[in-house]
Amino acid sequence: MTSVCPLQSLYPTATPFQRSSGAPRRLPYAPRLSGPLCGVLSLCVLLTVLAGSSVAHAQQPALEAQADTGGDADAKARADQTHVVQVNADQANAAQANAAQVNAPQANAAQTNADQTNLDEANAKANQEISAAFAARQADLDRRAQLNDYRYGVARHNCYSKWLVNYCLDKALDVRRATHAEIRKEQLALDAERRAQHALERDRQAEIKRVRNEAEAPQRAEQDLRNQQAYEERQRQHALDQARRDAEAPQRAANQRAYDQKQAEYQRKLDDARRQGAAEADQRAANARKFEEKQQRAKLHAAEIEARKQRAAQKQGQDSQNGAQQPLQPQ
Repeated sequence: MTSVCPLQSLYPTATPFQRSSGAPRRLPYAPRLSGPLCGVLSLCVLLTVLAGSSVAHAQQPALEAQADTGGDADAKARADQTHVVQVNADQANAAQANAAQVNAPQANAAQTNADQTNLDEANAKANQEISAAFAARQADLDRRAQLNDYRYGVARHNCYSKWLVNYCLDKALDVRRATHAEIRKEQLALDAERRAQHALERDRQAEIKRVRNEAEAPQRAEQDLRNQQAYEERQRQHALDQARRDAEAPQRAANQRAYDQKQAEYQRKLDDARRQGAAEADQRAANARKFEEKQQRAKLHAAEIEARKQRAAQKQGQDSQNGAQQPLQPQ
């Protein structure tokens, strides 16, 4: 069975509009497409098959009663065989129904997306053709208006070379006005067709949006339900976390106090170390000054000893010279 897309009614097979020459023209619209109701119709067929199996179940006791009453073994065998076949058929139908119910939303969603894509492409193509036709008609009207003005200018120029100038000018103006009125009439008709086409397209888009929203409503409802469940789960988790934090608040406070005490102790030790370092630095500076003074005294002492040695050496040399110059006394 072939179903028709519910959006297809929005796009007739052809829409007539008037050419500039007056001959009607038809533009093709979107082809007939299968809509998302195909899955629903398939489910209806499966339900019909299940109903038939229910009727067969209802007839089964009658066949068994007839086999028992008549004592016909063949009838009873046929009834048993029918029962087995019917059970197998019921199981197969149930499996098909379950598979159809499981796959129907996905198949409908995929079919809807495919149909919507084809419909959008056909709609865009039709709109382009209609816009091109309107543009061609507008260009023809503009050309005719310019030609009318040009002919009127030529006629006015030629009237001044005739005897009845005013009569000729009036005739040229009447021709211009008649042509302008005809062009104006066609321009108003074209504007009306444009407005009608715009309104039709607006209504089509609104209907497409409405149908799309209706088709996506179950999915949005499921998404909203999932979002609500996720939000509630996050709220419950937040409540649990808050309760855990509240229960751990005393321990955190104790930990904070211990940390603050440890930091204070560390800061005290750091300050003591800084003061001790400053004191030791002063002591080292004093020791350095004492060492420098000691070194200076050692240098002075060494210089003084050297000077004493030099003076002793000089004195010994002088004594030696004096002893050599003194004469020996006779015995």
